[in-house]
Amino acid sequence: VSEAIELDFVPSELQKSYQSSITRKEFCTLIIHSMRAIIDSDPDLEGRMDGSPGASPFTDVDDENVTWAYYLGIVSGVGNSQFNPNGYFSRQEAAKILANMAKEVFDQEISGGTTAFYDAGQMADWAAPAIGFLYKHGIMSGVGDNQFAPLNSYTREQSIITLLRTYKALVDLLE
Repeated sequence: VSEAIELDFVPSELQKSYQSSITRKEFCTLIIHSMRAIIDSDPDLEGRMDGSPGASPFTDVDDENVTWAYYLGIVSGVGNSQFNPNGYFSRQEAAKILANMAKEVFDQEISGGTTAFYDAGQMADWAAPAIGFLYKHGIMSGVGDNQFAPLNSYTREQSIITLLRTYKALVDLLE
């Protein structure tokens, strides 16, 4: 967590209550904040997020980070023009979002095969490729007993650590 903070991946408002489940809005804040830090540190990415993202596509939240994440194709809503900003992300949703970020920032094709988790049958079809990709690259692993627990909630600490792992893994892939 300290390393992610040093890299300016974690805004000050998320530098506490690490064991709390992360909300959908908070995860977007973390993702966009870290993307800006990555973009600012790489001249090849300059100008990727200049200006404003535009109007929010959601009726229940008007937040620049959520809007950026949506327009970059990293997150989607829950239906009926709703985002549910105070809802929590599951582990499989977090995996999909981290994989979407990898695709957007690092232009990585998200493939990675399958995982042999005992609870793989509980993974949504839309999440399985992302989970396989993140598992293959050492970004996300299981929770013990050969289980991924795709429906469990995701904490701030887990979000920060996997975001840092995503960054490191993708930098290594590009070198």
